[in-house]
Amino acid sequence: MMRFPWTIWRYTSAELWRLVLLTSAVVVVVIAFAATIKPLADGKLGAAEALRLMFIAIVPMSQYALPFAAGFGATLAYHRLAADNELAAARASGLSHLMLLAPAATAGLALALVMSLLSGQLAPRFLRSMEELVTQDAARMIVGTIERGEALVFNNWQIYADRVDRLGPDPEGGASERLLLTRVAAVEAGDSGRVKTEVTARQAMAWLDHVDADDPLKPNLLRISMRLQESWVLTDQGFMYYDKVDETFTAPGGLRDDVKFLTDDELRALPRDPDRLNVISSRRRNLAYHLARAETLSSLRSELAAQKRVRLEDSAGRAFIIRAAGLRQDGDDWVLTPTGGPQVEVEMRPVREGDGPITTMRAGDARLQADLGRDINSRDLTLRLSLSDLAVSGSDGGPATQARAREFSGLRPYMDPLPALLDQSSAALLGTARARLGGGLPGDIEGAYRDLSGRLLRLHREILARRNERWAMSASVLVMVLTGAVTAIRLRGSLPLTVYLWSFFPALLAVISVNAGQEAVRSVGAVGLVMLWGGIAALAVYAGVAYLGVRRH
Repeated sequence: MMRFPWTIWRYTSAELWRLVLLTSAVVVVVIAFAATIKPLADGKLGAAEALRLMFIAIVPMSQYALPFAAGFGATLAYHRLAADNELAAARASGLSHLMLLAPAATAGLALALVMSLLSGQLAPRFLRSMEELVTQDAARMIVGTIERGEALVFNNWQIYADRVDRLGPDPEGGASERLLLTRVAAVEAGDSGRVKTEVTARQAMAWLDHVDADDPLKPNLLRISMRLQESWVLTDQGFMYYDKVDETFTAPGGLRDDVKFLTDDELRALPRDPDRLNVISSRRRNLAYHLARAETLSSLRSELAAQKRVRLEDSAGRAFIIRAAGLRQDGDDWVLTPTGGPQVEVEMRPVREGDGPITTMRAGDARLQADLGRDINSRDLTLRLSLSDLAVSGSDGGPATQARAREFSGLRPYMDPLPALLDQSSAALLGTARARLGGGLPGDIEGAYRDLSGRLLRLHREILARRNERWAMSASVLVMVLTGAVTAIRLRGSLPLTVYLWSFFPALLAVISVNAGQEAVRSVGAVGLVMLWGGIAALAVYAGVAYLGVRRH
């Protein structure tokens, strides 16, 4: 009966694991320290937070250190056994090369399982903690960015300032932080990348407020309300001066919008519910609002054609009864056409009957504008009614008064299509857009449609790339251990460093291939898996050829 060589197995395994653990500890501490340097240098962290970040980074950085540490440990352990002729003595006693490589294979399998658990479960959670630690003080990040002379980027806006001062929390408004920016310049880029709006201001006050997400996978939002004072605004229409300009930005935390912060379980569940990511949900809502605007125009037209009247309501509950013959589109405006005479009639009724008089307005020009807001993360569909050349009379029988123009904002149609559209998932909403609008989508809806469908496609590719990258890196640990052990036996007469370089550079190329393949999968889809797994396969072939050479000699 064959007896297993437990003695040499125990001896080889002890030497191999000692070197692997020692090398892993050294390399991971160095990498964790390197990961801490940039946020510390950028002023995003203090000394205490940097030390805490370094300890948190040890776990996720281990997934980068472990493959090379395992290969290094296996190379040195087997090179010492080969150089001391211990392996030759074992071969002379009848042990095969496969039996001698069993400790390396066992260690490689164990480390591959550890790597799988590390990259699929532990590392994403610790990376999430690292990102939350770096971004928890938004005010410090903004102050540090401005003091370094860099631009604050919010959606399509880039904001510069000569100086920024922290004023602390707002006791009246409830904002968590107030910032005073001096000599401000802001630039808004259009969809094509060219400058759309330029703003300069003497100073600006910014209020920072955190909005907690209901879903644990959704990021918390940072709402920044900014008031620019004594501003010059340059647009396509020319220069305009304003005493004050108010803008609101929402900055979603990017940590959970990146799939690297998701565990394997979350990645598997994500394709069934991609709307849990803010990057998808915001574009789903964007398409819903554009569809609702188109449907609002269509329903108002149909209602006017059938009943010659439509009903709108404002946020206070007042009703606006508009009597007109139809609605035609003029650029961004919807022009109301009179029924019989030269004027459009609008009745403004109080919230409850009897609370006040009914105001009747007859306008020579009546227009509706649908406003979605400028921020994709905080869309809101409201209508603005603009009346000009109008006569205003009340139900009390008083004489009519003349007015040049009046404007009412925050109006909504009585039958609002928006809630039903917002309840739909991304897939259902894309189907609704195709079904309701046919083959030809209007320009604004087509842009929102392509944005959402493109983001969904990119998300599915990112999930595919991330899952295969984790599997490939786990497999690479086993292959690197075996490559290092076989190379050490084959080059037993060379220096240890030379031996390791013969296994290190092929292993490095394999890791580069995995990362390049991950980017290829994100760009072109499943075809990129050939590159992603090709490096691991080539390293395995390299180890196999080396093993055949060892066995032959």
